[in-house]
Amino acid sequence: MSVWTIDGTIESADEGRSGWAQMIYRSIVVREADGETAEHRKLVAKQDMRALIAPGLSGRFYFYKAGDQKGIYAVRAASGEELLAFPNFATWIYAICFFVSLPIFLLNWSEDGLFNLFTLTPLVATVIGAVMLPIQLMARSQAIAQFEADAGFTPDAEHAPDQ
Repeated sequence: MSVWTIDGTIESADEGRSGWAQMIYRSIVVREADGETAEHRKLVAKQDMRALIAPGLSGRFYFYKAGDQKGIYAVRAASGEELLAFPNFATWIYAICFFVSLPIFLLNWSEDGLFNLFTLTPLVATVIGAVMLPIQLMARSQAIAQFEADAGFTPDAEHAPDQ
């Protein structure tokens, strides 16, 4: 898992699917402060970010990668706006996988002591939840720590790319 920042201006933001409290961007193109253009594909973001992630917005953008999920979790705009909104839908899914599947596995296994489809399926879901839940939680805590440590940063014209 990793977290990183990019200083620049959003050139395009192509929204994909959205549901519940989060959405997936097909791509976000950012022109970085050094003039380079970088395209980031299949990024998860909370719905709250929709208002800030728009073409023309300059500032510092906070990204993360945890397991197979990449996303944008915070923005500090040059205009002074800032938002921290870590997408947590996957965290809930992994927690449910672990905390619901483990008792089902233990109950099925304790009844006959054999491995069959009714014990193997919850076991697989339990293992997936046990591995991915800590990864998601660590990514979230790293992301929040990075955003808070960066509290004094204010994007300005000096950090924005040339128009």
